[in-house]
Amino acid sequence: LKMSSTLAKVGFIALRRLPALHHRQPAQSGARRLHPTTISVCMNQTRYYASLKKKGKDDLRREPIAPVRRIDTLRDDIAEKLRLSRTIDGRRELGKFVIEGEENIRSAIDAGVRISAVAVREDIWDQGSLNVALKTPGAIYIIAERIMKHIFSSGALPEVVALADELHPNFKTLAAFAEMERLLIIDNIINPRNVGAILHVSEAFGIEGVLIITEQKTEKGSPADLLLSRHSQNSSLGAIFRIPTLVSTKEEILAFANAAKFNCIALDQASPLTLDVVPPDAVALIDSLDAKVHKKKKTVSKGKKKTKKISKSKSEKAEEAPKVHVSHKIAVVIGNESTGVSKELTAAAVANISIPTRVPALNVSVSAGILFNHLFGQRDAA
Repeated sequence: LKMSSTLAKVGFIALRRLPALHHRQPAQSGARRLHPTTISVCMNQTRYYASLKKKGKDDLRREPIAPVRRIDTLRDDIAEKLRLSRTIDGRRELGKFVIEGEENIRSAIDAGVRISAVAVREDIWDQGSLNVALKTPGAIYIIAERIMKHIFSSGALPEVVALADELHPNFKTLAAFAEMERLLIIDNIINPRNVGAILHVSEAFGIEGVLIITEQKTEKGSPADLLLSRHSQNSSLGAIFRIPTLVSTKEEILAFANAAKFNCIALDQASPLTLDVVPPDAVALIDSLDAKVHKKKKTVSKGKKKTKKISKSKSEKAEEAPKVHVSHKIAVVIGNESTGVSKELTAAAVANISIPTRVPALNVSVSAGILFNHLFGQRDAA
């Protein structure tokens, strides 16, 4: 390690693993075996690119490779940040969160998530099978397996983790979602796996943004874990990094949806309006609802000439259908796994739709996919 740090100062950079050289060293008595990390750091960058040139890869960019450092104590600064970033208070304090797994890290980098550090488990680094570490703009660390086990004491032990900055920094307010055409409103879903699966389905059907209402504790203890949990990351297949999301209150989201002229369509299994009688297109559904409203207004205006004006009670006003906007901007509302969509959101929706099934209930992510396909599938295919 001393040799590594010394050579790094004069331009030698860790570029690739050479575990084969490590195993070919003669086992002499008293001879010190060089660690593969030391061998790789000793490689000269000029020699590496010379080998690429012989293979006809002159067009490769000579980008700087992040430094490599070993973590073998829990008191290390990066180990402490990784441990804190797995807790709710630690994420708030540091403004960072942990991404687990090579595929998730690749998806985050491709989506523009800022990565400050990547930690590769020592035994995985020795195998030389990870490529994501050499593509990250952040620093690279080799972390001892026992340290990784201490930080990630529950669940599967990750091979590689990344320390990332906050998700979607350009979407911190509801106003940033105002120009979108398709939104999803998630109402108090408590299972992070369901949230991740819904985000994956949403991306497949062109949902541009997701607003999350969290007024009760989730299965992980806090609404913050819905988006930053390892379970939501894995089940979203990277969609969590690509689709803008924002957590807000029910009142603020309802006020925003109305002001931005979104037509809310709620998935409500208690509704008598079933999917099989709804037009198979969201725009056609809005147009049919708008036509019904205009027809009702004409009928009421004709009746006013013959009847006296009668003041409506508060309950009658509450039962009136919400205003249908002609903007064709759609906000689909998906509710809690057990209780469904709240009364406030069903009252604000221009249509509450149920899915006819032969079983009592479907998984919420499956139901979302069925509804998305009915509302957006044909138009997207065309």
